[in-house]
Amino acid sequence: MGTVGFWNQFGLGLRAYASSIGFLKVHGLRHGYVVVLAGALITMKLVGWVLDHFSMQLENFVSQWIHQRFSRLESNILENVSDWLLETFDAGVEGFFFLLTFWIQLKLTKFLVLIVLGPIFAIYAELAARKLGFDRSHGKGLVWSMWRGVRSAVLLIFFEVVISISLVILFGVLPAAFFAAAPIMWSLLPVLSAVVSIWFYGAALMDLTWDLMGYGVQHSFRCSIARSGFVLAFGTPFYLAMAIPILGWLTGPILGGLLGSVGAVLCFLQPHKSMASSHGR
Repeated sequence: MGTVGFWNQFGLGLRAYASSIGFLKVHGLRHGYVVVLAGALITMKLVGWVLDHFSMQLENFVSQWIHQRFSRLESNILENVSDWLLETFDAGVEGFFFLLTFWIQLKLTKFLVLIVLGPIFAIYAELAARKLGFDRSHGKGLVWSMWRGVRSAVLLIFFEVVISISLVILFGVLPAAFFAAAPIMWSLLPVLSAVVSIWFYGAALMDLTWDLMGYGVQHSFRCSIARSGFVLAFGTPFYLAMAIPILGWLTGPILGGLLGSVGAVLCFLQPHKSMASSHGR
């Protein structure tokens, strides 16, 4: 079977992703939207509660430390100034920790979605495969696949973090010593970072299909590299849906995770998709 080119892979992947919407409707799997939405809301609330509690404790600690330092001022003039400074610091500390909490929550979203909601995506990938009449290539059950999906997501996240740090060093820190190349390198950094994130989004979704086909984690990773066009096709909607401000918590798992995992199954487990499946073996 001939090799499918990168852009052909990308096009086939996007078409399979689009087909997943109709597939869920035709085969009575639209309850997946509700299940994923509920899981995303619960995860969001739990993470928000933990971060708010931690932020409040840290904010109180910083405020008390600042108050202790300024309480040593004895002059009336300095006391008036210190009161104004304390109020300013309190407002600044509160605003800083609000923004910090919000930023951390956004950064944690992707990892939590892939790890916490990964088992739900695995369930619907399995249901979609069954609707296609596909039987697992191994005897291990769905519970094992859900656990494998979590372990695989953690491994992919680890690789993404390592690569992202390397990119920051190579394209963010080192160019500071080369002023002529710095603007170009710094402009490339966000683009490359986005591509890396998209690839790992797609690889996490594709891993669910590789599991159904009986592939191990290492084999799955190699298959995803060989099919990077498909991986980026499924990762792009996931990345864009997760990037929506505030609503990314909800749109990402539904528009990215659910549809992407089902789309990967449609792309590789339907008989007429044999060309896509054979590439990279």
